[in-house]
Amino acid sequence: MGPTSYIDFGSDLGWFVKQFTNMGFDAYGLDRDEPANQIACHKTGVPADKIITQELVAGLDEFIREGRTFDCTSCLSVLHHFVRQIRGNEGTSADETLSKLAQVTGRVMFYDMGQDHEKVKGFTPAYIQSWLQEKGRFREVIALGVDTDNVGKYRHAYKRTLFACLK
Repeated sequence: MGPTSYIDFGSDLGWFVKQFTNMGFDAYGLDRDEPANQIACHKTGVPADKIITQELVAGLDEFIREGRTFDCTSCLSVLHHFVRQIRGNEGTSADETLSKLAQVTGRVMFYDMGQDHEKVKGFTPAYIQSWLQEKGRFREVIALGVDTDNVGKYRHAYKRTLFACLK
């Protein structure tokens, strides 16, 4: 049987939640931004109980305590906000957050983050791939390609590599 459950960590306006719902998944989003979550429900028609308003680490901790996992997860353009914490600042580090993401991922996690060319020094695609495998303890991490939606005001941003992290 294929995957049936999905959650998008950092779901913003709910686009991926809507797409996975349309494909038959029991899909959820988690984002700390209440106004964005309200817009997500309004624009996409996703029911409010499918969009969780909570800070990422608190949400992950709650799922771990409950023993809850999702067949498929995504964490897109989120963890680079934690990178500075890798070097000993307060809060939950990117390493710890990645470990928690891996614990709630049942089969596959789709992942991207800010990279070296976006001032996230040292986070090249090769480094991110090995970091995901080592810290996330994924069986296999596959680089799927680089995004191409970096146009207009975003022309100097993104060009991020998307990874599939397999359990």
